Amino acid sequence: MENNLEYDVLFDAERKAEAFDKIAELFYNKNFSTLPKSEIDLLMFHFYMDSLLDNYSVDKGSGKIDFNACSDHRIAQQLGITPQKARNLKVKSQARYPREYDWKKALASLKDRVRYDEQKKKIVIPMPDPNLYEEVSNFIEENGGFIEVQRSGNYIQIRPEYYIFLIYESVDENKQKLILRELQEKNGPLPVSQDDKVERINHVLSMTDNGLAILASLIDKIDSPLTMALRGIRSFLE
Repeated sequence: MENNLEYDVLFDAERKAEAFDKIAELFYNKNFSTLPKSEIDLLMFHFYMDSLLDNYSVDKGSGKIDFNACSDHRIAQQLGITPQKARNLKVKSQARYPREYDWKKALASLKDRVRYDEQKKKIVIPMPDPNLYEEVSNFIEENGGFIEVQRSGNYIQIRPEYYIFLIYESVDENKQKLILRELQEKNGPLPVSQDDKVERINHVLSMTDNGLAILASLIDKIDSPLTMALRGIRSFLE
């Protein structure tokens, strides 16, 4: 393809055949000339996005993505659409044609971009992909946390105390016990009922003064994508 230099890289003969089969299945199933253009656009974008993610995954199968190669701006340039439309199509494509990926590992790959806002006392996590943003914000809210977001959804701001709970909920039982011991050492006795999530949340939120210190201690003790994501701001935490 003359204008899109990536086309031949992204679509080998096998992918082209697979794409045609899916398009033909739609058109030749009593849908000829009746499919809305928006549905065809979404399907074509899905093929393109799948190829991009396969081609620009860091460490195949790890869930880590080269977000620069798959940025809204770059896709917009390649397809001749606006960055906002590229962003919207990413969300619609994932909803209609879900693709499994480990968002925690994808988040860990952003460790060099994470910042700490000393004025607001918030951890600032950039969100270069709208689907990563949806996964992270949904996980935080499902586990009792609250987030602040820039209007365009380009980053998440989260209190250190909520981030501790985010780590807690994302690790296995052995690591959860280690975190609870760390909380007890730094912050005194824990609630009597360790099975009550609400009690644990309230306890974590009471650690306003100790949140950063506890996060600093967890970075080396807990092997997790979420602690790895904080290594770039270690100096602020200690």
